[in-house]
Amino acid sequence: MSREERLGYIREIQRLRRCPLLVYLTGDRPYLETKIDDDALRVLYDHLELTGRPEALDLFLYTRGGNTLTPPRLVSLIREYTSELRVLVPYRCHSAGTLICLGANSIVMTRMGELSPIDPATANEFNPPSPDGSGARLPVSVEDVTAYFRLAQQKAGVTGPELVRVFEILAERVHPLALGNVQRTHALIRLLAERMLSLHLAGEDRAGRIKHIVDSLTEKLYAHRLFLGRREATELGLNVVRPEPELEAAIWGLYTVYERDLQLDESFRPERLAGQTQVRFSELGAVVESVPALHGFMFEGTVLPAPAGGEPRLVPAGHRWRRLE
Repeated sequence: MSREERLGYIREIQRLRRCPLLVYLTGDRPYLETKIDDDALRVLYDHLELTGRPEALDLFLYTRGGNTLTPPRLVSLIREYTSELRVLVPYRCHSAGTLICLGANSIVMTRMGELSPIDPATANEFNPPSPDGSGARLPVSVEDVTAYFRLAQQKAGVTGPELVRVFEILAERVHPLALGNVQRTHALIRLLAERMLSLHLAGEDRAGRIKHIVDSLTEKLYAHRLFLGRREATELGLNVVRPEPELEAAIWGLYTVYERDLQLDESFRPERLAGQTQVRFSELGAVVESVPALHGFMFEGTVLPAPAGGEPRLVPAGHRWRRLE
């Protein structure tokens, strides 16, 4: 990894922003995907301890999402060290990443920056089995369930006792406890979003603004992959900052170095490593970085030679955060 090249961009962003920069980047490289999760909190703590107690702190964030329970703890942890949290969004900042943004005083978005709805899909042992026979359970989208009832009421005109039958039909196909989990998750994500926004929104219309933002991100966008650029995020009522050209170039430049170093646009293909003997591999899946330190989330394992007429076999040995210097 080109640590010195990245540090050049990090220091330039710090110079322009006049505050420390902390990077949290999860990878979306096929077969080596990583997501926001609690295991990064211990690593972030080490970096925050080295950063000190600045008046403001920038969090450079790239992610496709993750554990929806992590953002409140992550934001709370960072706010132990600074009174003003600003998130820099170079490109994708989806789902749990968007929830982190809701807890920030401002969101600096490049032209490529994008947020997403925060309506999660739930998964537990009561979810319907996958029809492919793999034994996996299908995730149940919170919004798919509510849309089913809106379809019955608004399009089919179902009301009163007939609506009970609509629910019974659904419960015959999806376990009632899976449906209960959907309702619990929906209520939880709204609560978390409201708490994130309450950390910094003020004014007489505070309650109305919070409700509008939460309603929009959980119910009114209708598709989890309907992404919001900075114009849409501003119209939603979020405090979006458009960086000056020099800052935007530095933010995008830093992202492109990570994109290259983590090979985000390339699938991990074990057959490229295979040879006549077994080959050990160690691949980077996520990064937490600041000027004082660098941590990487490493995937490790072995690629076994291909048997006659077969394909090489990958044997994972584990994955963990590791300090890289």
